[in-house]
Amino acid sequence: MKLHGPKDIFKQGSSGSSASSTSTPEPVFVETVETPSSVSQHQAELKEAINATMIREQNLRWIGFGLIICTLLVVLLVSLSACSPAQSQVSIALDYEAGSGYVWTYSENPEGLFEFQHMETLDKSSSDDGDSSKVNAQDIFEFSAINSGDVELNFILARPETGDDIQAQVSYSFSIDSSHNVKLVDSHGTLDVIPEPTISS
Repeated sequence: MKLHGPKDIFKQGSSGSSASSTSTPEPVFVETVETPSSVSQHQAELKEAINATMIREQNLRWIGFGLIICTLLVVLLVSLSACSPAQSQVSIALDYEAGSGYVWTYSENPEGLFEFQHMETLDKSSSDDGDSSKVNAQDIFEFSAINSGDVELNFILARPETGDDIQAQVSYSFSIDSSHNVKLVDSHGTLDVIPEPTISS
């Protein structure tokens, strides 16, 4: 029988602890390294995002510039329309036979939209139209628009002493806007040719 002393026991303990210490696994650290291809892809995506942002900002600038131009054009058109004089003057020339006893008179319906300016008579007896025996004079009526709305001017060629002996009749319908611009809507009458009114500023 072999006896073991303290040295032997210490040796065994030392060898056992040494064996147990070598069996513990050591931690493993894995280092991630980006490959050149992944770096290039990341740079390409970043460049694409920057380009998209720049294009979007450029489009917004162009849209803003277009809105400014449109606004300036609208302001310019409004200013021009406000500065331009209204087409509010109406002149109507009607022929007749001087010395026949017939004269042109007018009426306004409704009243208050036109203001009568004056009437001028022209002598057409010296004209070379070949019909000076009958149509040898012309009355020119001048009106100015003072209110807006729809109005009719009626002209009658009749003897002033009777008023019912009508030789000719002409009517004009006008539309007047808020700026007193006059527009001819309709004209009719008993004359073969209805004279065209002159509308001016």
